[in-house]
Amino acid sequence: MNRKRIFALVVCCLLALSACAKATPPPLTQATMDALYTSVAQTLAVSMPTVTPQPSMTPSPTATITPLVTNTMAATPTLKITVPVCDSSLFMADVTIPDNTIMTPGQTFTKTWSLKNSGTCNWTTSYKVVFVSGTAMGGVSTAIPAIGSGRVDNVSVNLVAPITKGTYTGWYSLQNGAGKTFGAPFSVVIVVSTSVTATATGTITPTPDLLATAVAGALNGTATANAATATAFASITPVP
Repeated sequence: MNRKRIFALVVCCLLALSACAKATPPPLTQATMDALYTSVAQTLAVSMPTVTPQPSMTPSPTATITPLVTNTMAATPTLKITVPVCDSSLFMADVTIPDNTIMTPGQTFTKTWSLKNSGTCNWTTSYKVVFVSGTAMGGVSTAIPAIGSGRVDNVSVNLVAPITKGTYTGWYSLQNGAGKTFGAPFSVVIVVSTSVTATATGTITPTPDLLATAVAGALNGTATANAATATAFASITPVP
């Protein structure tokens, strides 16, 4: 827009100069016109801004940046807090009557387990082995020996096998002096092999021995004959 205005101004100046030249008697020389054109060109050169061509921009390839995620957090260790327990037990082993031992109906036996006192309290003789579930097999609450904390010892219960054929399992546990059971239960498993067969019981009358009777009769007969002979001789009166 500025260039058009300047150009129009120059044209107006030229027209004005031309008009002045027609009004003025002396004509303009070629040197004067050349000087005028040179002045106008210099004016235009000074007034017009210099445009510096910008280098063409070559688009750069766009790089896709994938952020590298690094897990800088180390694994947090799990804090395990162990609360001391007064009464606690661990089953160690079956000392007698392994599982599925064959028993006869009504057979008596003693089951013994090896247990560890894993609590902080000592077991006294007020502690017992008690039946908790399954088949009791005649087992009753039985006192255990004194077992100190951290020690391993045996506990036992006297039992009786059922009289019916089958497999039987009895679960027992420990009980403290306050009557509270604790620890994991421990079991006894037996197999009764046969059923009970009833046997009739009667009075047996001994049969007499025939030979003994005959001998006794013969002896009695001989004794009787001898007695008769003696009596006969006794009754004879001697002749003088």
